[in-house]
Amino acid sequence: MRCAKLLFWLAAAVTPAAGYAQLVGHTTELSRRAVTVRLEWADGRSTEIVAGEGRLELNGETAARYTAGGMLEQRLRALVSRSAELESEALLTALRQMPTDGFGPRELEAWNRFLAALPAGEAAETLPPPDPSLYQPLEESGAPLTRVFQSGSERATGRGVEVQEVPAVERVATGLLTVLGGLVALAALGFGALFFVPDRVETVAQTVAHSPFRCFLAGLCTQPLILPALATLLIALVLTVVGILLIPVAVVLFVLGLAAAVIGGYLAVARVVGEMYARRKGWAEQYTGGWTVFRYLAYGLIGLLAIWIPAALLGWIPVLGAAFVLVAGVFTWIMATAGLGAVVLSRAGTRTTFAATGSALPGGADLWREPLPKADAST
Repeated sequence: MRCAKLLFWLAAAVTPAAGYAQLVGHTTELSRRAVTVRLEWADGRSTEIVAGEGRLELNGETAARYTAGGMLEQRLRALVSRSAELESEALLTALRQMPTDGFGPRELEAWNRFLAALPAGEAAETLPPPDPSLYQPLEESGAPLTRVFQSGSERATGRGVEVQEVPAVERVATGLLTVLGGLVALAALGFGALFFVPDRVETVAQTVAHSPFRCFLAGLCTQPLILPALATLLIALVLTVVGILLIPVAVVLFVLGLAAAVIGGYLAVARVVGEMYARRKGWAEQYTGGWTVFRYLAYGLIGLLAIWIPAALLGWIPVLGAAFVLVAGVFTWIMATAGLGAVVLSRAGTRTTFAATGSALPGGADLWREPLPKADAST
C-alpha cells in the first residue's frame, strides 16, 4: 500500500497541472491596420489575437472593443515590432506581464479577456521579467511596409528565428503583373473568338453598341437566375437514371457555358470601346480590312483594364487603395454585366434584333486579310 501511494505521489509530481500547454512557436504580423499575434501550442491548439481599429479579436471572434490607437494598441505594436528578437517563451512572458498602467476601462477589459484565454504555462514563472523597453511605443514611419515575424521555439522544434519582410513595392509589382497577365489572357481568348466565330462576336458587339442600357438590364436580370437555372437542370437530370450519371458533365458544361458567356460579352464590350477610341483618334479610317477588329479589341481591353492600374499601384494604402479596388471592381462588373446581357439578347450572337445595322466592319473570311491603306482620293 505504501509503495502504491509513493508511485501515485511521484506521478502527480511529474504530471503537468490541468490546463498546462507547452508553447512551441509563434507568428506575429504588424501592419498599419492591425497587429496579430498567433501562439502555437504543443497539443495542436493555437491562440490568436488581432488588435486593430478599436476591436480585439480572439481566435477569429470579436471579444471586446477598445479605444483605437490607445495605449494597449501602442504597446502591442511596440512588442510585435521587436518579436523577431524574442523566443516564443519570452514573447509569451512579455504578453502576460505587459504593464496595464494607462489602460482605459475598455482596454483593460479587452486585455484581461486575452490573458484568460491563454492556457496555463511555465514561461511567466521560469523566465526573468521582460525588458520594459519592449513596450515603448515606436514612431510610425512613412514607409509602406508590412512586417511578418515568424519564430519557433528552439527547445521544442530546434528552429531559430526567421524574419521575412514583404515591402509594398512587391505587392505593387504583383498587382501590375496580374493586370498584364489578365490583358494577355483576354487578348488570346479574343483572338480565338475572332478567328473561329467572328460573326457572332460582331453581332454581340453591335448589340452592346446599339442597346447598352437594355443590355445592362438584361445582364442584371440574368444574374439572379443563374443558380435557379442550374438547380432546374439538376432536378431534371435526377428524374432519370441516365440523367443522374450525366450530372457531373452537365455541371461542368453549365459552368463553362456561363464563363464563355461572361468572357465573350466582356470581349464584345472591349471591342466596342476600342472602336470608339479608334474613331475618336481618327485611326478607324486608315484600314479597310485585315486586323481591324482585333485592333479594336486590343484597344478596348487596354482601356477597360487600365482602371486596375491605380488599384495595383495604391492598393497598399489602407483606405485609398481599398477605394480604388472597389471602383475598379464595380466598373468591371458593370462592363461584364452589359456584355452578358448582350449575349442573352443576341442569343449568343445568332439574333440581330437589338444589334446595330449597317456596320462597315469586315467580317467572315475578310477578317484576317492583310490591311490595305485607303487610296487617296486625289490620285
